[in-house]
Amino acid sequence: KNMEERRRFKRLQSKKILVLQKQEGKIEADLSDISTGGMKVTLKEHLKEGTVISGQFNILPDTGQFYIQGKVAWVNPRDAGYEVGIKFEKISSLPLI
Repeated sequence: KNMEERRRFKRLQSKKILVLQKQEGKIEADLSDISTGGMKVTLKEHLKEGTVISGQFNILPDTGQFYIQGKVAWVNPRDAGYEVGIKFEKISSLPLI
């Protein structure tokens, strides 16, 4: 991926622990950064590219919960797990069904 593609969306650096949902159940992730196009997280378990992920977060102090659905775009092995890029497909202030 070229730098232009990788930086098309402004990223917000954030250090939070998120609970994400995949078809097989819940997984805990450490959030590294997030933008309107996606987010980068660190996981202890490996996810395949294309895995559908959903979750609900409250990242910004002045906003309420928001809900996302996306897919794993890339995976890089790291010392204590995997760095994973998730590309958002849906973002809403209401629960996604």
